[in-house]
Amino acid sequence: MMRKLNFIVLAGICTSAFFLQAYGFDSEIIGDSNPFIEEQVTNPPFEPKGLVVYSFTENPSKLTPNNDHITRARETREYGFTRVLSSQIRQFTNVIRRYKDGDQAFQHSFKHQILAKQSKADIEKLSMSFAGDAVNLDMALKGKFDLLHSFVGGNFIPGKGWDQLTRIVKSRELGHVIIEMMAFSEDSGVLMDKDAINFDVNGDPGILIVIEDERGHAETSLTWADNEKTYTIQLDKNVNANGLMASFKSLTQKISGSR
Repeated sequence: MMRKLNFIVLAGICTSAFFLQAYGFDSEIIGDSNPFIEEQVTNPPFEPKGLVVYSFTENPSKLTPNNDHITRARETREYGFTRVLSSQIRQFTNVIRRYKDGDQAFQHSFKHQILAKQSKADIEKLSMSFAGDAVNLDMALKGKFDLLHSFVGGNFIPGKGWDQLTRIVKSRELGHVIIEMMAFSEDSGVLMDKDAINFDVNGDPGILIVIEDERGHAETSLTWADNEKTYTIQLDKNVNANGLMASFKSLTQKISGSR
């Protein structure tokens, strides 16, 4: 299960302040602590509601010691990808298998325990439902992607359903694609590292990382957020190569929907 409170460097990725002017997302400073460092988390910890953007460049003393993610995001922005060792490129068949295995484990253990605490009406009507709106996702995939696996999980929001939805799909152009959405409850949200933002989806901040080894094996991960959900897309291609970016960005925009 994932906690409702999510402190994330989205998709494990960041970018530097060099790109922030182009996006202009407002930053919220949260006291004198760095919520990404366990030793500095306040008591009680800061709990964002919806999307909250935090800037480390405005608080340089609070930066985490490992900033490899910033380098990766900068190189993705400037060069289209960041070079990594072949061992750092995941085998996507294994990634997909782990998602499926994780879903099976959830179905046989945590799901029943969580549902046992819900009302009878929620169990009857919402036991297979996603708490957020997935209409845009359905429309974006219809007729263009083959659905390989779909499941819900995470936390159960009373009266709404599960806060996480995962779709594993495939298309001729983009190949295998893993799409995840997480809906916020009234008292939950996500804290995004402003220094990580290097992508825009319909005006919402996102973080794009493309890694590639010397043999051309690649992996792309994009996560973005609005005040209702976080969205993550993963695939085993370099979306900045072979003319894939137009299709990739179109997919993200359709999933997010216009507001």
